[in-house]
Formats: sequence, C-alpha cells, structure tokens
Amino acid sequence: MPGLVDPADGSVTHAVNLGVDGARFPLADRLSRAVGGVPVHVDNDLNVAALGAAHAMGADGTDLAFLALGTGLAAGIVLGGEVRRGVTGAAGEIGHIPVDPHGPPCACGQRGCVEVYASGSALGARWPSRHGRPAPAELFEAAAAGDPDARRIKDEFASAVASAVRILQLTVDVRHVVLGGGVSALGAPLLDAVRAALDAQSRTSPFLSSLRLADRVSLAPADVPVAAVGAALVGRREELSWRS
Repeated sequence: MPGLVDPADGSVTHAVNLGVDGARFPLADRLSRAVGGVPVHVDNDLNVAALGAAHAMGADGTDLAFLALGTGLAAGIVLGGEVRRGVTGAAGEIGHIPVDPHGPPCACGQRGCVEVYASGSALGARWPSRHGRPAPAELFEAAAAGDPDARRIKDEFASAVASAVRILQLTVDVRHVVLGGGVSALGAPLLDAVRAALDAQSRTSPFLSSLRLADRVSLAPADVPVAAVGAALVGRREELSWRS
C-alpha cells in the first residue's frame, strides 16, 4: 500500500494519490474481516519492492533504493539488508520534496514537488496517449522518430528523474538506485536517457562526477515481480515471529 504505513497495526495515512488523508485508515483490520479473520500484514508497497529487488540482486543488493515511477514517485530504501522506514514511515517519500515553489500543485498540498515532474502521471499529462498505448512508450517512440516536442518532453522528464536519483544518492548514498514502476517498462531507452541526464548534470561538478551516479542506476529485473517477492519475504518473517 502506498502512503505512510504503520506495520505494527496495519494502518495507513497520507496515501494522497488514493484519497487517504491524515486520518488513520485501519487497512489490516478491514482486510482481515473481509477474509474471515485471517491475519493480514500491511506494508508500504515500495518498501517491499526494495526488499524484493535486494533479494533478487543477492549479495550486491544490501544497499539500494527502489525508485518507482508510477502514479506518483517515491522510493523504498534498503540499508545493510534491512528496510529503512524512518520514524513516521516517510523515509523515501522524495516525490514530495518541492523543487519549485511556483510549480504545479501536488496531491500532497504543496507546489512544485518532484512528483509533478518525474512521475508516470506527470509524463502522461504532458504527452497523452494518442493511439491507445501507454503514453511513455508513445512519447519515446515519437522522440526516436525525431518529433521535436517529444524529444524536449523526453529530455525534461529524464532530467527530472535524474534529479530524483541525485536526491536519493545525496541523502542515503546507496550502491544502487533501481528504477521500477510502470514507466520502467520502457526498458533500456529510459535507462539510457536517465544516465545521460545524470552525466549532463554532473559535467560541471567535480563533486557529482566523483560519485559516478550514472553507473549506479539500473532497471528492476523484468522477469522478477520484486514487490510480490518482497511481500512474501515480509510475510515469512511475520510467520516466523508469530510461531516464536
């Protein structure tokens, strides 16, 4: 579940893109009742995706951030093999960092947040689907075909995603930033565009250049449902704790 999730009681707040506000929504309790009293554990969707991505990468995945480009934009963070939730569950909610106080309104109530520039929804708003296919795919194809508007929007989107990567790396300095979410279905063209934007942003800064940010970005494995894997890992841990 997106938003601020309390795994201890299964409640959710501030899932702004789903209409859940600051009032606690008792999701685990509601689901448990709906399935006849079976115990339900609730966790943040990106936390479990990050855990699944770390599991898929094996020994090389102990420090990573899973950056989801979907309806919104946020990250799950794994440090030392463990999910970093933060005191309130807000760790990784970088989509709600304002980068332009005069920018478009965000669902969180602020203006000019990273999410309004670097999410799948933001991309769809700037380049609506014209042929019934996913907007990101149509945009990147039009850009590859030389459409000047498509190329400009693609470059601006890649730059915004690169900024989100930079924010993550300058706050948690993980070994890998893994791109996931619906937009990541673009595959190599997305990764190439984001890496090129990171290189461009680092060109005038010896400090950023030394961090080799472009080399530390990768795509979520297309053949592994990382969120489902992470949820299964969390569920297994919960079962073991109940038995003990």
